[in-house]
This record gives sequence, structure tokens and C-alpha cells, in this order.
Amino acid sequence: MQLEKLLSQYQKHQILRPKTTSHYQGVVSLLVKFVGRDPELGDITVDLLLDFRKHVLAKCSAVTFNNYRRHLSALFNFAIRHGYMSKNPFIDVKGAPVPRRKPKTIPIASLQAIIDFLAKSGDKYDEGEVCGEVLSPRWFWLIVIKTFYYSAIRRRQLVELRLKDINFEDRLIRLRSEGSKTLREWDIPLPEALVDDLKFLVVKVVEKLGRFDEDHQLFCYPLLSNRPGQFKSKEMTVEHVANGFKRLSLFAECRISPHRIRHTTATELTRKTENIRLVQEILGHTDLRTTFIYVEPEIREMRSLMGEMRELVSAL
Repeated sequence: MQLEKLLSQYQKHQILRPKTTSHYQGVVSLLVKFVGRDPELGDITVDLLLDFRKHVLAKCSAVTFNNYRRHLSALFNFAIRHGYMSKNPFIDVKGAPVPRRKPKTIPIASLQAIIDFLAKSGDKYDEGEVCGEVLSPRWFWLIVIKTFYYSAIRRRQLVELRLKDINFEDRLIRLRSEGSKTLREWDIPLPEALVDDLKFLVVKVVEKLGRFDEDHQLFCYPLLSNRPGQFKSKEMTVEHVANGFKRLSLFAECRISPHRIRHTTATELTRKTENIRLVQEILGHTDLRTTFIYVEPEIREMRSLMGEMRELVSAL
């Protein structure tokens, strides 16, 4: 069997998101291009994959190669289960080492400056424009940023929120499986700091629609924008979110994104509780080790501890 035929069989058996399907197709195309033809599975050897790793790392990051490796390894494991291969060659082709860096957060002062800018009119639901003529109304982006900060959700989860997912009575937010990396659905508390903002947002959506549709997107920028004609889609997409944050980053003079806000909130949460599992559940991590990345000891505490060591030496 050839590699592209294996991919076709894999996609037939699996239930994949369109974006995931595209990723698999892209990785297979890269390997086919590297080989110069669509290889037979028996031709995909350890030596071939070592050369492929060297080729990729000469142009891309370690993270990129490891991503390719995960996708191809999943295909080969599928081939083994169905009797197309006897061994996964990636067992002997290790992933590239990736430096473990601190999560990228946003200084609270910078985040506060953006919030103050968006609400500076004195009316937090002002209809004015943001950054010239690009982002308007400003109250919408203010609610977007506050929602990311107080809930720590991902941008995909934000755009997947529907009117019915906000339970004001029980103070809950339903995070849909469509926006989850693991296709998991769960509830998180609705912070009191967001209640009035989200109620206002619901009212605005209902006013624009002329009715209450529980399945309608909550954060629907094409519906609420002062320039609805500029959008090709009727719903807000992750690309709309990304473009909005690029504009806000220009104002803030620092990189601001939904993921950086998520890291910022996660770091703050881990500093406020000793029950790290609560933070894990809020963030939706399946592995507690991922949550522990955000547990950063205070410099003040480390300095105090190291100072005690100095005192011990002085006493000798």
C-alpha cells in the first residue's frame, strides 16, 4: 500500500475535523514531495525518516517537526492495526527537543490599559470605533477581552458559544465540544464580573435578529459590527478574533492574543489556590502536568529561601 492510499483509509475510518484532515493531507504531501513519489509503506524506513527530520529541521522549528511526527506516527499505528505495516519506524526516530519556556503572558498593566481605552468614553457600552475604522463597536471588543480574561477560554470556544450556553440562573457557561481540542463538553462558572456584560450582549443579538434563537452564535461580530457588509460569513470566526487582536496589539504596543490572556489568567489562578485540580478543570486540561506549567513560584519566596542558605554558611 502507498502512503496516500493509507491516508485515504485513515480518513475513512476516523472522524476528523476539517482542519485536522487538512493537517494530515499537508504532512503526507510534504513527505511525498521529499521522497519524490508516493512511497510504498515498506519503503518508509528509519533512515528515510531521519533524513526527512534533518530536512524539516533545516527549515522549520522543532515544534513543527514534532507536529509532523505525531501525524505520521498516527497513520503508521493505524497501518499496524490493520496489518499494512509490522512496525512503526518512528519508534527509532525521536522527536526534536523543544526548550521549555515560561508561558507567554500579558502584563496586567497593559491589559488594563486596553480595557481603559475601550471603555474610556465613560459609557462602557459606547458605540464608538476602535483603532480608526477597523473595530467597532468598541463595547463588543471590551466584552470579548473581559470574557477571555475572566473565563480563560480559547478563541475557538468563544466563537462556538451559543445563546443557550449562558445560564444566568445557575451562573454557568457551557463550553461546547465543537470548541474543545478533546471534543469534550463541560461547564465552568459564569464569573459575576461578566454577568452584566453577557446579558447586554444577549440583548443586542436578540435586537439585531428580531427574535430569540437559542442556537444563534453569542459573539457574532458580523451581526453586531457597524459595518456588516464587510463580512463573507454570517458568523464570527477565529480569524476575525485574530485580526481584531492584531489591531489591539498595535494600540497596546505589546503582543496581545486570546492565548496570552488565557496564560495570564491561568497563572493568576494558580497563585490564588492550592487546589491545582480546580484550575485544571477550568482550563479543560486532560493532563494535570499541563496545568502545572502555570505554577510559578514567586521570586520573593525563592529569594527568601536562598537567603536562609547564606545564613547557614555564615554560621559555620
